[in-house]
Amino acid sequence: AFGEEVALLVDGVTKLTKIQFSNIEELQAENLRKMLLAMSRDDRTPVGIVGVADTFSFFRGIIHKVEQFFGLLALKIRCLSHQ
Repeated sequence: AFGEEVALLVDGVTKLTKIQFSNIEELQAENLRKMLLAMSRDDRTPVGIVGVADTFSFFRGIIHKVEQFFGLLALKIRCLSHQ
C-alpha cells in the first residue's frame, strides 16, 4: 500500500535493529549510511538537501546574533557594575 520505497526503508531499519554495535558512534555512522543510501534512490533528495542546508544556515545566523546579544549584554552589565 505504501510502495516499494517505503518497504525498502522499513526493511533497512528493521535490519539495523538486529545489528550489535560496540559504541554509539558506530550506530550513528550506520544510521547515517542507511539514510544516505535511501535518499540516493529518491528523486526528491536534492530538494530535501537544499531545505536542510537552508535551515542549518538560518540557525547558524541566529546563533551568531544570540552570541552578539549576550556579548553586548555582558559588556553593559560590566560597565554598570564599575560605575
